[in-house]
Amino acid sequence: MSAIPVAPRTSIPDVEKGIACAPQFTAESHILVGKTLRRRAKSDGAVLAPHSGPMGRHHIHVCTACRDRQADLLPGEALITSLRAGLAGCGLSDAFSVSGINCMAGCARPCTVGFQADGKAAWLFGDLTPADGPDLIAFAQIYAALPDGWCRSTERPGKLSQTALARIPATPFRGAAE
Repeated sequence: MSAIPVAPRTSIPDVEKGIACAPQFTAESHILVGKTLRRRAKSDGAVLAPHSGPMGRHHIHVCTACRDRQADLLPGEALITSLRAGLAGCGLSDAFSVSGINCMAGCARPCTVGFQADGKAAWLFGDLTPADGPDLIAFAQIYAALPDGWCRSTERPGKLSQTALARIPATPFRGAAE
């Protein structure tokens, strides 16, 4: 197993303090993030810090073609606006980019949102609405702190614990010289 880059002077409580950045997070969100980080620190023997640096920037992709069949609306743009505002409120707008994608092939479970970062597992969630913005922001905080992007369903906030369509392992990229 390769070494995981961690910040030397950041402890789990320091990371948890940084999570309390937006008023829409519930106590349940804070507890969930804390449990996730503690489990990872215990199993990896490392002190985890929010992801920054060499592994690459995080991306959130939102389907803009998904249609809410009941309301006959396209919720993707509203989700993008909600995510950008939430990330800015948490100080994560430099760590994440948010973009709209014309179709992510989750049409049976609209609206779909994907999380992706270099060296991390990617996630695709479905059945989302703009009201799920706080859960998506809480997951962004968890995802940023996880060195490999993997977490259990019980560690994902709100309905994200039940709406994962896919978890795609990180691709092991090799250098151009190989």
